Amino acid sequence: MNGSNKTSVFTSDADSFDQITAHIKRVLSDLQKVVDSINQMRVEASHMECDLMLVLNASSWENVASFIGHAPQQFIGYDMKSEE
Repeated sequence: MNGSNKTSVFTSDADSFDQITAHIKRVLSDLQKVVDSINQMRVEASHMECDLMLVLNASSWENVASFIGHAPQQFIGYDMKSEE
């Protein structure tokens, strides 16, 4: 079967083509709603971050960590050769 025959099979039934197109548009619309929702959450998280920094008068997350009493953990290099 060559390429033109395959195309004619799909385009010969206009109703089927319209249904497939409508389904794809619905799915894309649903995906766009998810993307929009994620973007809105990112905006809200950014606002909350700014609000927190202003309330605590902090210039960085290190300042926030020290305010709540959490010290960032340092990675300690581990030399396996010294263990042998």
